[in-house]
Amino acid sequence: MRIVASLVGLALSAASAVAADLNVPVNELHTRLNSFTRANKIDLRASRLGCDTGVKTVCQYKISTAVGILTSSDAPGGMAKEVTVLYGSDKPADALQGLLAYTAVIAVLSPNAKPEQRGDLIMSLFRGIEDSGDKESAELGSVKYTMMSVKGLGLWFIAAPVDP
Repeated sequence: MRIVASLVGLALSAASAVAADLNVPVNELHTRLNSFTRANKIDLRASRLGCDTGVKTVCQYKISTAVGILTSSDAPGGMAKEVTVLYGSDKPADALQGLLAYTAVIAVLSPNAKPEQRGDLIMSLFRGIEDSGDKESAELGSVKYTMMSVKGLGLWFIAAPVDP
């Protein structure tokens, strides 16, 4: 019995050592985003520009000249471990695309969140950046969302699994 308990403990500790993922394949984020935006009649489409495999797999997506997305995974075709929306523009018209991209990413990664929760999350991140000046994080379900103002590179919106 003691051996079984030791094996169960070993298996559980090994399972918790494996990093969680975002439950979306690294190379398919655009299809999930586009499904959400089409279903909600949002004029926003993402296209995959390509994926690079090396130590990690990183896929790049384009929404517009001002908004891009990167996903990363530990394996080719694996589940995304991080999603980063990059926004780099000072034009008011581009700001709407950035906001819609954040909303779509939250909807895809936290599908049980209600629209009000998505809006509240985005507003709290913006307020936090306004107060702190550089970075703010909040959790929604099993996903941690972080917004960062990166000098000279724009506003980054990062989603990653909540640390176990």
